[in-house]
Amino acid sequence: MLVNNIDVATFGVLSVDRDIQLSEVTTYEDWLRKGLSPVINYQKEYFKKINCKFFLRGKSHEDVLSNISNFTSELKRCTLKFDDLDFYYDCTLESSNIVHHNILEKTLEIEFKCAYTYKTVITENMDNKHTKIINSPGNLPSAAIVSIVVPIDTISYTINGFEDIIVVNNLHANIAVLIDGEKCMVTENGQNKFSDVDMWSFPVVKPGENTISTDNSNSTVTIQYKPKWL
Repeated sequence: MLVNNIDVATFGVLSVDRDIQLSEVTTYEDWLRKGLSPVINYQKEYFKKINCKFFLRGKSHEDVLSNISNFTSELKRCTLKFDDLDFYYDCTLESSNIVHHNILEKTLEIEFKCAYTYKTVITENMDNKHTKIINSPGNLPSAAIVSIVVPIDTISYTINGFEDIIVVNNLHANIAVLIDGEKCMVTENGQNKFSDVDMWSFPVVKPGENTISTDNSNSTVTIQYKPKWL
């Protein structure tokens, strides 16, 4: 098991059990008078709970306490990766409890909260094409990072297929414009370019089929996203 890409064995810890819950979903609905069924207004996803147990053994009581302290500090905000799963979990520590066996052996019980599950980045290339179909395997929308490179200076470039149309103005030849839906930034050559972009929201890849199109096939577009699950 990895915590922040560090093997837990580094802390003298062995992962012995886990329980991964689904995200909590709250439904907001109305049942109108004489209605045959309720009307669902919208649904909201909340955190999922992950409970883990870790066994620790040390050479001395001080060694055990030091390992517990160092390990717990790493868990406060962390990314979990279990050896037998392809999923990643961005978590915050909710609670911890030490089960005493003897001064050299302890069991550490940890409860995490996690917003969603995701897998490694998927990269889709759209080189010299007007249209690209992206099939996201997840069941939640995923923030996308879009890179646009044009071979000649271009006054305006339009990309469709996300939640809203995105128009980028004043592109320079062979310099990537990066629209980062994760960090909510737009940059060109590392500099802020937000003022040259017309959009209502940052790009998001929805679950299932997404048809992305541009008004200029003489370009190189790279779309990266991490598929997410409830």
